Amino acid sequence: VFISAMTVITLLIVNCNITAKSKPTKGVDANGNTWTYNKKTKTLTFKGTKDLEENLMDGHSTEPDWFCWDEEVEHVVLKEGITGLPRGEFSLFTELKTVVLSDTVSYIGDSVFEDCLNLKEVQFSKNLIKIGDYAFAGCVKLKKVEIPKTVSSIGACAFEACSSLTEVIIPESVKKIGFEAFGECIKLKKVELPKSLKVVSEYLFFDSKSLTSVKLPESVTTIYAGAFQESGIKQIVIPKNVKYIKKGEWGDGVFADCKNLKIIEIKSKKIESCFKGAFDGMNTNVVIRVPKSKLKEYKTMFQKSGLSKKVKIKGVS
Repeated sequence: VFISAMTVITLLIVNCNITAKSKPTKGVDANGNTWTYNKKTKTLTFKGTKDLEENLMDGHSTEPDWFCWDEEVEHVVLKEGITGLPRGEFSLFTELKTVVLSDTVSYIGDSVFEDCLNLKEVQFSKNLIKIGDYAFAGCVKLKKVEIPKTVSSIGACAFEACSSLTEVIIPESVKKIGFEAFGECIKLKKVELPKSLKVVSEYLFFDSKSLTSVKLPESVTTIYAGAFQESGIKQIVIPKNVKYIKKGEWGDGVFADCKNLKIIEIKSKKIESCFKGAFDGMNTNVVIRVPKSKLKEYKTMFQKSGLSKKVKIKGVS
């Protein structure tokens, strides 16, 4: 029995070694694009004229052949011709450090670089239009992101839990930013929202503790629950076109547990509705300034929405 067991173990070791040595270094994906892996430089390079093959990461679907290098690849290069990244391609490439996307890449789909724990630098395509849900979530070493001027939408949780991210540059082309896109970015200090943005999404800056101020553009009409919850903001201006403060699926009070918040200046005279709980959990030392003509109406509305009677509301001209 001992001899038989040892024989089986030996065969398994030999087979594992053969498998490791025989991993392919080049191939063709399901869409006809070619790929090569350079072991010396640890670079995975793609060439072609179509989107890359999806990597569904669902426990059932077959992984692309190049995924066998997921624990070694440090650099990914998409050459001119590749058109997009549909979903999950490089998720959990734990050693990935740099990414270069040629200017033919028009979109980054859902979870493409999710949990790439060592990713530090991304050279974006100059013709990028969309960044999908969870695209860079959990990229804990990503420090600065400058989104191309062609991007129109940033998906839900796109940069969630990027715990080293200190600055995000968002171009005016962006019209939509999804749920919790910058949630749990605990070192994020600087962000300016684009002038075309109409909705401040639920949990947008949740737990971004280093973020002391956010400038909301005058285009904003709607602010969702938990948008600034547990963030570090000290003062905020609600611009003149805001009409709705809405309840989402998970968010609590818009300013819940914002321990540093001192002043909320409301310039809008158009607020029509405010969900019950909108002001739950807010620091009672906050002073709210509202248009003098709306003082009585807003005071009643806000207190019905969870605002403590200890919070001072002042009418200003």
